[in-house]
Amino acid sequence: MVALSVKAFRGEVPRTNSRLIGDNQAQRAQNCKITAGILDPLYAPSIIHKSILGSMIKTLYHYKHIDNVIWMVWPNVVDVVRSPIAQDARGRLYYTGDGTPKMTTYLDCINNSSGPYPARAFTLGVVAPKNAPTVAVSGGAAPAESRVYVWTWKNQYAEESAPSPAKIVSGNVNGTWTVSGFDNSPLNTASITAVSGGAGVASIATRSTYGLSAGDEISITGTNGMDKLNGTCKILSVPDESHFNIKSDASGAIGAGGSWSLVAGHNLSGMVRCIYRTNGTNSTFRLVAEIPATQTSYTDIKQTSELNINLATLETELPPKNLHSLIGLPNGALAGLAGNELCFSEPYKPHSWPVAYRYSFPSNGVALSAIGNSVIVLTDSFPYLATATVPEAVSMSQIETYAPCVSKSGVVDIGEGCIFPSHDGLYLAQAGPVRNLTSALFRRDEWDKLWPSTFYATFHDQKYYARHMNVGSEDDIFVLDVSEPDSVLRINYQPSAMYASNIDGLLYVANGTDILSWDSDYGKPYLAYWESKEFSLNYPMNFGAAQVYADFDKNNILNNVTTSLNNKILLSNANNPDGALAADALNTRLINGSKIRPLKNISDRKVVFSLIKEGKVFFNTEVIDSRPFRLPSGYKADNITVSITSNIPVYSFAIAEVMAELRGIN
Repeated sequence: MVALSVKAFRGEVPRTNSRLIGDNQAQRAQNCKITAGILDPLYAPSIIHKSILGSMIKTLYHYKHIDNVIWMVWPNVVDVVRSPIAQDARGRLYYTGDGTPKMTTYLDCINNSSGPYPARAFTLGVVAPKNAPTVAVSGGAAPAESRVYVWTWKNQYAEESAPSPAKIVSGNVNGTWTVSGFDNSPLNTASITAVSGGAGVASIATRSTYGLSAGDEISITGTNGMDKLNGTCKILSVPDESHFNIKSDASGAIGAGGSWSLVAGHNLSGMVRCIYRTNGTNSTFRLVAEIPATQTSYTDIKQTSELNINLATLETELPPKNLHSLIGLPNGALAGLAGNELCFSEPYKPHSWPVAYRYSFPSNGVALSAIGNSVIVLTDSFPYLATATVPEAVSMSQIETYAPCVSKSGVVDIGEGCIFPSHDGLYLAQAGPVRNLTSALFRRDEWDKLWPSTFYATFHDQKYYARHMNVGSEDDIFVLDVSEPDSVLRINYQPSAMYASNIDGLLYVANGTDILSWDSDYGKPYLAYWESKEFSLNYPMNFGAAQVYADFDKNNILNNVTTSLNNKILLSNANNPDGALAADALNTRLINGSKIRPLKNISDRKVVFSLIKEGKVFFNTEVIDSRPFRLPSGYKADNITVSITSNIPVYSFAIAEVMAELRGIN
């Protein structure tokens, strides 16, 4: 007599033949969780916010500033870093991936808007002045001295530019030194005075190109008869002070009209000019004065002893326009990738990215991950480890494992390192060698079926979740429990974005423009499907009885919890349990939605037991309780597979030749 029992369920092991996997491992494990060995169905995600973003959400960010919590969304894959500045009352954020590098604050983010957020952002960094100041000296008496004058821009957030070109002037020490000839503020928008095209490029004439550079995103509107130019595009080059070039198939002298605007403008509000000078043989630049951007000249009669603040932005540079994969480090610096360069900001100055803080490597950068003050650099060939206690002294070493990262959006930070997809599996990168986490689960051909280059991943509850495209062009989610990486699960769901929130510890997904809380709608369990190994028998036999242990009281338990929650709501206000109109914060609950939750019917339970022979189901039955039940006669099989389809937790199942053999098995 033979009996088979399965308990302590596990997931799939695609690498191993279906006859050779463990008795509790699966050929298929879909739409389920393995909770302490229990086969647990997933619940549908529940909508918590409807965004008005005009296109599909590809990045979510749960942002909290003081007691204010909002959702930020983008139609691109974006990397967001919070401000490293101590006690930052503005709640600054920095991000890359949405065009040029940008920054915003909480107030700029909401900007009197109902969404989508961020409502407003600025280009990251402060553009330096183009021209040296004009300095005229009059009066005074000997002795004379030489001075060098420069000036900078400083915005409302105390972010300061690199200095202007220098002006060297000699005059009497106690004379009147008049500083003028300042540049006007950089432009965020201007009219188009002429357009000409050819060879795939359109040359745009405008009154000034100060503040524009290659890689900037602009929006062009109102170009009469030149509809091909209207829209958003990137600047290819800025050849002179009155022209910039964009990609266009227009040709010839096209005309004039319309205007251009930076998509992320310069932060011009409250902008001031800072004037610095040296004195005699002392080459240190010290602050003379801060003057409004509207002030055209300044009379300097200050004595050297009055100057105490040094110029701190001699090495300041704007970040590269193609910066991506932004991360923050404990030393206060930010880091990002630009082509084959690893770039760092100055510590606690996210707007300043000195050229001296950039380090190249012989491959293309894909993504970054921080380990303390060190950085793992994932590339299209070997990964690198950059030891960066301070950004001006970084040591880079190649990690001697060939593991190209094939998807930037498939990289997740796990604290002590990162997990990323490569051509032959999922890798864990830490300070030492990288290792393939899935080598025991997938051969190369099975891994290829997941299309790792399409991975979009997040890390939650020690699990790696990756949405991916299958060979059949349908998206699924692949789940690996990193704490027990002996099998994988699959989920038939196609989110456009996923996000593990640090604010509440929950996993969220985006579906189009909706934001949903994962595995949270307890009234809508999925049908979990688990298909066993192919059990090989010593001789053909007819199993005659089976038994499934499941949580057949699950609905009653859920209803008890739901009733308790509903009672609390009704006790607080029985006449109006959903509260007064506009009582809840905007976008925290669905319009016309209710706080009262519906109860589940016992008929909603569904557990289906099936027998499979040679890949075909030849018997299935719905199971309503944990009592043994009979299987059909008239068949014999020397191999057999069992599948369970259930929307309630399943603890175990067993099959036997006769009913008596089931006693005590489960």
